[in-house]
Amino acid sequence: MFYALVASADRRRDSRQPSGEPATASRLIGGRELDKYDVLVSDVSRRGVGLRSSVPLEKGCEYRLQILGEKASLIRVVRSRKRGDGAFDVGAVHL
Repeated sequence: MFYALVASADRRRDSRQPSGEPATASRLIGGRELDKYDVLVSDVSRRGVGLRSSVPLEKGCEYRLQILGEKASLIRVVRSRKRGDGAFDVGAVHL
């Protein structure tokens, strides 16, 4: 059971590229944009994106992510964890 000894190993398939870009995340329901939140993009990979948000983004929900100066993309939130400073680290996959 070697894997138990390396529990902290990064299991991601793709490398992350650090960011810091401001963006907006708009929750999509029935194809319509509803709640809109200002977020900060912490990192981006081929399969997903890491965000920092002042509010939790709901796990399993789809959002339209608009990074300043780039084409909008669709994402699905897979995790949203509260940080010690009150903000939330959000992980999402590209759709």
